[in-house]
Amino acid sequence: MVQIRPISDLKEHLREVERLAERAPVFLTAEDGSTFVLMSNADYKKMSGNKSSEATRERVAKLRQLGWSNEEIARSLRTTEVEVELLINEMPKARQ
Repeated sequence: MVQIRPISDLKEHLREVERLAERAPVFLTAEDGSTFVLMSNADYKKMSGNKSSEATRERVAKLRQLGWSNEEIARSLRTTEVEVELLINEMPKARQ
């Protein structure tokens, strides 16, 4: 079931909003009329599909071959080092 909540709930009821987002996307609305969607990482990965993940893994592999650190790769991809490590762990050993 889709949930629509005010964005202020992120501050006031974070745990509840997180729990809801694990089950289904939560639409957060701001006073200016803008809307944001909070969803679980698993749902996001399903939605974004394997093509983008594969392209990202390829880019990570190329950057590692160039000697980039996980921190540099994370900054380049605008993600976290943890996410980069997860991508590296998903790669076949020969490509690392």
